[in-house]
Amino acid sequence: MKTIVLMLVAALGAQAAVITLNNHGFEAGNASGWTTTGMVNVQGTATISGGSNTWIYGPVGSYLAVLSSGEGSSMPSISALETFFGVTPGLLSGGLPPGNATVGSGIYQDFSGNAGDMVRMYWAYAATDYVPFNDPAFAIVRGPSVEQLTVLASIYNGGITVGSFGATGWQSFVYTLPATGTYRLGFGVVNTSDNIVPGYLLLDNARGTFSGDIPEPGAFVLVGGGSAGIGRTAAAPDRSLSLRRARRQRQSARRCDRIPSAQEDCHESAARISEDGVSRTAGGFAGDGIHLSGELDGRSGHRRLRRTGQLDWSVLP
Repeated sequence: MKTIVLMLVAALGAQAAVITLNNHGFEAGNASGWTTTGMVNVQGTATISGGSNTWIYGPVGSYLAVLSSGEGSSMPSISALETFFGVTPGLLSGGLPPGNATVGSGIYQDFSGNAGDMVRMYWAYAATDYVPFNDPAFAIVRGPSVEQLTVLASIYNGGITVGSFGATGWQSFVYTLPATGTYRLGFGVVNTSDNIVPGYLLLDNARGTFSGDIPEPGAFVLVGGGSAGIGRTAAAPDRSLSLRRARRQRQSARRCDRIPSAQEDCHESAARISEDGVSRTAGGFAGDGIHLSGELDGRSGHRRLRRTGQLDWSVLP
């Protein structure tokens, strides 16, 4: 009888645990306990705008983390991100969906656990860019004999695809440790084919609040157009149709030239869209006094589905 009781206690003690990371939900008001690179901000509510859409994300507590794929050549390169995460060179440059990843941001934390233990992180993704720019967000797990890259979301290829100027509500990433040891859990978001008009990845330790329009899957169209310079406030729309058309055509041509393999189709699509005289405001992000926005021309042409609930997207190894 004594032997049976001891075996039962040992079995209960060996049950898998749910791992709590250091400063798991960023409630310290900063990223202490985490290692970051690029543009990573810990804040309260985050408001992000893409095209004609605006999404508002709230933390489950007081804070969440926001990663931006950034603006400009001063952002970490893809090879620099691979070094930052400590992964095999080529894991990101060759493993992320098509689109020639250029620059981005990352965050990770090292932790220890036993085989069968589980770690969970909640995330959300918002794209202020459009097809053919993919701007994926991803998770990385590195540990004993493990190096795993998981694409969480993107504009058109990989994970949850949101389409041009699209976003997700809160989702969950779950990883079960296959062996006892020390692991690294990381997250990142990158630009593709350019280094402007960022994507955003939000992180928290539980599902927060969300409001905004989520484009209906399968209702997206190719969007052409140009991007004005990023500034503190959105530029006022030009009311002159002829001036707007000329400006759009110049901007569209400049942006199409950044993707030589798709220049012909891109220029043709951009020229058609420029003639419609439609102006959008996109690329905006606001939170805790930070506001970056720009003017983006084009027409999205997609239907939008209003959702108040959340989806749960669990990724297992």
